[in-house]
Amino acid sequence: MAPWELLFAIIPGIVLFLYGIEQFSHEVQLAAGDYFRNLIQRMTKTPVRGTVAGAIVTSIVQSSTATTVITVGLVNAGIIPFTASLGIIFGANVGTTLTSQLIALNLTAFAPVFILAGFVIGIIPGRYRIFGRPIFYFGLVFFSLTLISAVMEPYRTDPQLIALVGMMDTVFLQIAFGFLVTNIFQSSSVTTGLVVVMSQNGLITPSVAIPILLGANLGTTTTSLLVATRMNTSAKRVAVAHFIFNFLGVLLFLPILGLYTGLIQSLGGNAGQQVANAHVVFNLSCCIIFLIVIRPFEQLVRRAVPG
Repeated sequence: MAPWELLFAIIPGIVLFLYGIEQFSHEVQLAAGDYFRNLIQRMTKTPVRGTVAGAIVTSIVQSSTATTVITVGLVNAGIIPFTASLGIIFGANVGTTLTSQLIALNLTAFAPVFILAGFVIGIIPGRYRIFGRPIFYFGLVFFSLTLISAVMEPYRTDPQLIALVGMMDTVFLQIAFGFLVTNIFQSSSVTTGLVVVMSQNGLITPSVAIPILLGANLGTTTTSLLVATRMNTSAKRVAVAHFIFNFLGVLLFLPILGLYTGLIQSLGGNAGQQVANAHVVFNLSCCIIFLIVIRPFEQLVRRAVPG
Protein backbone atom coordinates (compact mmCIF):
# COMPACT_ATOMS: atom_id res chain seq x y z
CA MET A 1 0.00 0.00 0.00
CA ALA A 2 1.32 3.45 -0.92
CA PRO A 3 1.67 6.03 1.90
CA TRP A 4 -1.19 8.15 0.55
CA GLU A 5 -3.46 5.08 0.47
CA LEU A 6 -2.55 4.34 4.08
CA LEU A 7 -3.31 7.97 4.95
CA PHE A 8 -6.79 7.73 3.47
CA ALA A 9 -7.32 4.49 5.35
CA ILE A 10 -6.40 6.25 8.61
CA ILE A 11 -8.41 9.46 8.01
CA PRO A 12 -11.85 7.89 8.82
CA GLY A 13 -10.44 6.72 12.15
CA ILE A 14 -9.07 10.21 12.87
CA VAL A 15 -12.42 11.79 11.97
CA LEU A 16 -14.19 9.34 14.29
CA PHE A 17 -11.70 10.11 17.08
CA LEU A 18 -12.17 13.87 16.64
CA TYR A 19 -15.95 13.55 16.56
CA GLY A 20 -15.92 11.32 19.63
CA ILE A 21 -13.75 13.59 21.75
CA GLU A 22 -15.67 16.73 20.73
CA GLN A 23 -19.02 15.12 21.52
CA PHE A 24 -17.69 13.65 24.78
CA SER A 25 -16.44 17.06 25.89
CA HIS A 26 -19.74 18.67 24.85
CA GLU A 27 -21.88 16.10 26.67
CA VAL A 28 -19.82 16.32 29.87
CA GLN A 29 -20.10 20.11 29.81
CA LEU A 30 -23.88 19.82 29.32
CA ALA A 31 -24.14 17.38 32.21
CA ALA A 32 -21.91 19.34 34.59
CA GLY A 33 -21.15 22.68 32.94
CA ASP A 34 -22.37 24.82 35.84
CA TYR A 35 -20.55 22.57 38.30
CA PHE A 36 -17.26 23.05 36.43
CA ARG A 37 -17.71 26.81 36.35
CA ASN A 38 -18.52 26.88 40.06
CA LEU A 39 -15.54 24.62 40.79
CA ILE A 40 -13.21 26.93 38.89
CA GLN A 41 -14.68 29.98 40.62
CA ARG A 42 -14.32 28.44 44.10
CA MET A 43 -10.86 26.97 43.63
CA THR A 44 -8.97 29.96 42.25
CA LYS A 45 -8.16 31.70 45.52
CA THR A 46 -4.57 30.41 45.29
CA PRO A 47 -2.51 29.38 42.24
CA VAL A 48 -2.08 25.83 43.55
CA ARG A 49 -5.81 25.35 44.07
CA GLY A 50 -6.45 26.80 40.62
CA THR A 51 -3.96 24.33 39.16
CA VAL A 52 -5.77 21.43 40.82
CA ALA A 53 -9.11 22.72 39.48
CA GLY A 54 -7.70 23.04 35.95
CA ALA A 55 -6.27 19.52 36.07
CA ILE A 56 -9.53 18.00 37.41
CA VAL A 57 -11.79 19.73 34.89
CA THR A 58 -9.51 18.92 31.95
CA SER A 59 -9.05 15.28 32.92
CA ILE A 60 -12.85 14.88 33.02
CA VAL A 61 -13.69 16.97 29.94
CA GLN A 62 -10.66 15.52 28.08
CA SER A 63 -9.95 18.85 26.41
CA SER A 64 -7.48 21.48 27.60
CA THR A 65 -8.88 23.74 24.88
CA ALA A 66 -12.36 23.56 26.45
CA THR A 67 -10.95 24.38 29.90
CA THR A 68 -8.93 27.30 28.55
CA VAL A 69 -11.86 28.71 26.56
CA ILE A 70 -14.13 28.43 29.62
CA THR A 71 -11.48 30.27 31.64
CA VAL A 72 -11.14 33.01 29.01
CA GLY A 73 -14.92 33.46 29.14
CA LEU A 74 -14.99 33.63 32.96
CA VAL A 75 -12.21 36.23 33.00
CA ASN A 76 -13.92 38.23 30.24
CA ALA A 77 -17.14 38.25 32.30
CA GLY A 78 -15.24 39.44 35.39
CA ILE A 79 -16.15 36.31 37.38
CA ILE A 80 -12.50 35.50 38.12
CA PRO A 81 -9.47 37.83 37.84
CA PHE A 82 -6.64 37.27 35.37
CA THR A 83 -4.20 36.35 38.16
CA ALA A 84 -6.45 33.52 39.33
CA SER A 85 -6.65 32.08 35.81
CA LEU A 86 -2.92 31.28 35.59
CA GLY A 87 -3.12 28.23 37.84
CA ILE A 88 -6.03 26.87 35.78
CA ILE A 89 -3.94 27.14 32.60
CA PHE A 90 -1.04 25.30 34.21
CA GLY A 91 -3.34 22.56 35.50
CA ALA A 92 -5.14 22.16 32.16
CA ASN A 93 -1.90 20.99 30.55
CA VAL A 94 -1.47 18.35 33.26
CA GLY A 95 -5.07 17.18 32.98
CA THR A 96 -4.84 16.63 29.22
CA THR A 97 -2.12 13.97 29.69
CA LEU A 98 -4.73 11.51 30.95
CA THR A 99 -5.76 10.64 27.38
CA SER A 100 -2.30 9.44 26.37
CA GLN A 101 -1.97 7.41 29.58
CA LEU A 102 -5.28 5.63 28.99
CA ILE A 103 -4.26 4.81 25.42
CA ALA A 104 -0.86 3.51 26.56
CA LEU A 105 -2.61 1.30 29.13
CA ASN A 106 -4.57 -0.31 26.25
CA LEU A 107 -7.95 0.95 27.42
CA THR A 108 -8.86 0.75 23.73
CA ALA A 109 -9.54 -2.96 24.27
CA PHE A 110 -12.50 -2.03 26.48
CA ALA A 111 -13.95 0.50 24.03
CA PRO A 112 -16.87 -1.76 22.91
CA VAL A 113 -17.86 -2.20 26.58
CA PHE A 114 -18.10 1.57 27.09
CA ILE A 115 -20.03 2.00 23.83
CA LEU A 116 -22.55 -0.70 24.77
CA ALA A 117 -22.86 0.52 28.38
CA GLY A 118 -23.38 4.11 27.24
CA PHE A 119 -26.05 3.08 24.75
CA VAL A 120 -27.94 0.99 27.32
CA ILE A 121 -27.76 3.66 30.05
CA GLY A 122 -28.91 6.29 27.53
CA ILE A 123 -32.14 4.46 26.63
CA ILE A 124 -33.17 3.39 30.14
CA PRO A 125 -35.37 6.05 31.82
CA GLY A 126 -34.06 7.32 35.13
CA ARG A 127 -31.78 9.80 36.83
CA TYR A 128 -28.62 8.25 35.36
CA ARG A 129 -29.74 8.48 31.74
CA ILE A 130 -27.85 11.75 31.33
CA PHE A 131 -24.54 9.84 31.69
CA GLY A 132 -25.29 7.50 28.81
CA ARG A 133 -24.13 9.77 26.00
CA PRO A 134 -20.80 10.80 27.66
CA ILE A 135 -19.96 7.12 28.32
CA PHE A 136 -20.90 6.20 24.74
CA TYR A 137 -18.66 8.89 23.23
CA PHE A 138 -15.86 8.01 25.65
CA GLY A 139 -15.91 4.49 24.23
CA LEU A 140 -16.10 5.85 20.69
CA VAL A 141 -12.87 7.82 21.21
CA PHE A 142 -10.90 4.70 22.05
CA PHE A 143 -12.70 2.51 19.51
CA SER A 144 -11.52 4.88 16.76
CA LEU A 145 -7.94 4.44 17.94
CA THR A 146 -8.40 0.66 17.74
CA LEU A 147 -9.35 1.09 14.08
CA ILE A 148 -6.31 3.30 13.42
CA SER A 149 -3.99 0.84 15.15
CA ALA A 150 -5.42 -2.08 13.16
CA VAL A 151 -4.76 -0.21 9.90
CA MET A 152 -1.21 0.74 10.88
CA GLU A 153 -0.05 -2.58 12.31
CA PRO A 154 0.58 -4.49 9.02
CA TYR A 155 2.66 -1.63 7.58
CA ARG A 156 5.22 -1.13 10.35
CA THR A 157 7.94 -2.44 7.97
CA ASP A 158 6.62 -0.83 4.78
CA PRO A 159 9.67 0.87 3.13
CA GLN A 160 7.61 3.70 1.64
CA LEU A 161 6.03 4.53 4.98
CA ILE A 162 9.39 4.34 6.75
CA ALA A 163 10.83 6.73 4.15
CA LEU A 164 7.89 9.12 4.67
CA VAL A 165 8.34 9.14 8.45
CA GLY A 166 12.10 9.52 7.94
CA MET A 167 11.51 12.89 6.27
CA MET A 168 10.96 14.30 9.78
CA ASP A 169 14.66 14.01 10.48
CA THR A 170 15.17 17.09 12.66
CA VAL A 171 13.69 18.12 15.99
CA PHE A 172 12.28 21.34 14.51
CA LEU A 173 10.47 19.46 11.73
CA GLN A 174 9.02 17.10 14.32
CA ILE A 175 7.83 20.01 16.48
CA ALA A 176 6.38 21.70 13.38
CA PHE A 177 4.54 18.48 12.48
CA GLY A 178 2.95 18.29 15.95
CA PHE A 179 2.00 21.98 15.77
CA LEU A 180 0.47 21.59 12.30
CA VAL A 181 -1.55 18.45 13.04
CA THR A 182 -2.92 19.98 16.26
CA ASN A 183 -4.01 23.12 14.43
CA ILE A 184 -5.62 21.14 11.62
CA PHE A 185 -7.74 19.08 14.01
CA GLN A 186 -7.95 21.77 16.73
CA SER A 187 -7.14 19.13 19.35
CA SER A 188 -3.85 18.15 20.95
CA SER A 189 -5.56 14.92 22.08
CA VAL A 190 -5.76 13.81 18.44
CA THR A 191 -2.02 14.39 18.01
CA THR A 192 -0.99 12.71 21.27
CA GLY A 193 -3.32 9.79 20.64
CA LEU A 194 -1.90 9.21 17.16
CA VAL A 195 1.68 9.53 18.39
CA VAL A 196 1.14 6.94 21.16
CA VAL A 197 -0.54 4.53 18.72
CA MET A 198 2.21 5.02 16.12
CA SER A 199 4.84 4.35 18.81
CA GLN A 200 3.04 1.21 19.95
CA ASN A 201 3.06 -0.05 16.36
CA GLY A 202 6.76 0.70 15.86
CA LEU A 203 6.20 3.37 13.19
CA ILE A 204 8.08 6.01 15.15
CA THR A 205 10.51 5.91 18.07
CA PRO A 206 10.12 7.86 21.34
CA SER A 207 12.96 10.18 20.21
CA VAL A 208 10.77 11.24 17.26
CA ALA A 209 7.48 11.17 19.17
CA ILE A 210 8.52 13.43 22.05
CA PRO A 211 9.28 16.53 19.90
CA ILE A 212 5.92 15.98 18.15
CA LEU A 213 4.26 16.19 21.59
CA LEU A 214 6.05 19.49 22.23
CA GLY A 215 4.66 20.82 18.95
CA ALA A 216 1.18 19.65 19.94
CA ASN A 217 1.45 21.66 23.17
CA LEU A 218 2.21 24.76 21.10
CA GLY A 219 -0.58 24.06 18.64
CA THR A 220 -3.25 23.80 21.31
CA THR A 221 -2.84 27.50 22.21
CA THR A 222 -4.16 28.90 18.92
CA THR A 223 -7.87 28.32 19.70
CA SER A 224 -7.85 30.40 22.87
CA LEU A 225 -5.84 33.13 21.09
CA LEU A 226 -8.50 33.33 18.38
CA VAL A 227 -11.38 33.24 20.90
CA ALA A 228 -9.85 36.10 22.94
CA THR A 229 -9.32 38.49 20.00
CA ARG A 230 -12.77 40.07 20.47
CA MET A 231 -12.70 40.06 24.28
CA ASN A 232 -11.37 42.45 26.91
CA THR A 233 -7.75 42.93 27.95
CA SER A 234 -7.88 40.44 30.83
CA ALA A 235 -9.25 37.71 28.55
CA LYS A 236 -6.52 38.46 26.00
CA ARG A 237 -3.95 38.09 28.78
CA VAL A 238 -5.28 34.63 29.64
CA ALA A 239 -4.89 33.46 26.04
CA VAL A 240 -1.42 35.01 25.70
CA ALA A 241 -0.40 33.50 29.05
CA HIS A 242 -1.43 30.08 27.73
CA PHE A 243 0.76 30.57 24.65
CA ILE A 244 3.78 31.95 26.53
CA PHE A 245 3.55 29.17 29.13
CA ASN A 246 3.66 26.45 26.47
CA PHE A 247 6.23 28.25 24.33
CA LEU A 248 8.66 28.80 27.22
CA GLY A 249 8.12 25.21 28.34
CA VAL A 250 9.24 23.95 24.93
CA LEU A 251 12.24 26.30 24.98
CA LEU A 252 13.25 25.01 28.42
CA PHE A 253 13.27 21.39 27.25
CA LEU A 254 14.89 21.86 23.82
CA PRO A 255 18.50 22.09 25.09
CA ILE A 256 18.11 18.92 27.18
CA LEU A 257 15.87 16.98 24.79
CA GLY A 258 18.41 14.17 24.29
CA LEU A 259 18.96 13.74 28.04
CA TYR A 260 15.20 13.95 28.66
CA THR A 261 14.47 11.25 26.06
CA GLY A 262 17.14 9.03 27.62
CA LEU A 263 15.62 9.55 31.08
CA ILE A 264 12.14 8.58 29.84
CA GLN A 265 13.49 5.46 28.13
CA SER A 266 15.36 4.47 31.28
CA LEU A 267 12.05 4.41 33.17
CA GLY A 268 11.07 1.37 31.11
CA GLY A 269 7.82 0.30 29.49
CA ASN A 270 7.00 -0.19 25.82
CA ALA A 271 7.37 2.64 23.31
CA GLY A 272 3.75 3.81 23.74
CA GLN A 273 4.08 3.95 27.52
CA GLN A 274 7.36 5.87 27.22
CA VAL A 275 5.70 8.50 25.01
CA ALA A 276 2.74 8.81 27.38
CA ASN A 277 5.12 9.13 30.36
CA ALA A 278 7.10 11.81 28.51
CA HIS A 279 3.88 13.77 28.00
CA VAL A 280 3.09 13.63 31.74
CA VAL A 281 6.62 14.48 32.93
CA PHE A 282 6.95 17.43 30.52
CA ASN A 283 3.64 19.04 31.47
CA LEU A 284 4.01 18.34 35.19
CA SER A 285 7.56 19.76 35.22
CA CYS A 286 6.46 22.92 33.40
CA CYS A 287 3.53 23.30 35.80
CA ILE A 288 5.79 23.12 38.88
CA ILE A 289 8.43 25.46 37.41
CA PHE A 290 5.91 28.14 36.47
CA LEU A 291 4.05 27.89 39.78
CA ILE A 292 7.35 28.75 41.48
CA VAL A 293 7.87 31.81 39.25
CA ILE A 294 4.20 32.71 38.85
CA ARG A 295 4.63 36.37 39.91
CA PRO A 296 7.37 37.20 37.38
CA PHE A 297 5.41 35.23 34.79
CA GLU A 298 2.31 37.31 35.50
CA GLN A 299 4.32 40.52 35.09
CA LEU A 300 5.71 39.23 31.78
CA VAL A 301 2.22 38.60 30.45
CA ARG A 302 1.01 42.04 31.60
CA ARG A 303 3.90 43.64 29.72
CA ALA A 304 3.11 41.58 26.64
CA VAL A 305 -0.56 42.67 26.78
CA PRO A 306 -0.64 46.16 28.31
CA GLY A 307 -3.84 47.95 29.14
